[in-house]
Amino acid sequence: MKYLALILAIFPLFFSCSGPSGANQTEVAHEKMQVLNTDSLYEMAIMAYENQDYTLAIQHFDALLNTDSSVADAWHDRGLCHYMLENYEKAEFDIQTSMKLDSTYAPGWLQLGLIYRKENQANKALKAIERSLDLDSSLAEAWFEAGALFMDQGKVNEACFRFQKAANLGFDPAKKAINRFCNE
Repeated sequence: MKYLALILAIFPLFFSCSGPSGANQTEVAHEKMQVLNTDSLYEMAIMAYENQDYTLAIQHFDALLNTDSSVADAWHDRGLCHYMLENYEKAEFDIQTSMKLDSTYAPGWLQLGLIYRKENQANKALKAIERSLDLDSSLAEAWFEAGALFMDQGKVNEACFRFQKAANLGFDPAKKAINRFCNE
């Protein structure tokens, strides 16, 4: 919440009615973003992400990473933005960069697995998702996605086992998958 006040104070600077317009306004806004500290930029990026303005979130993450390229969370979250925009190549690059900075971040491995799945690389996807589960076995979505990968391969028993793990962790889509595929 301490960042919210800062963001609200700075927000008008980016969208003032007076001053340059068009491309010049974009340049001025970019310069102002670079002056902000990394915490402020991160908060602004997250706000844009939560508002599903992924392009704006990417711009904020770009400014942050230009200031400090060692922020693993920023690489990861910018990768999520690219993923949401279906730019899987950029998403993969950002997530891999994040994982190089912090290879113990289980959600990063899960996200990498989701990217590989979208790129039809099932073996790489399963390895990444299993790595996420090795790091954190409470990731219900990882259990579910592993189940979906096994289901894609026609391995129903393996899929149902993983769906059940996800359901036990309260993941509703897994409960639906069990009812649909595993109770026959």
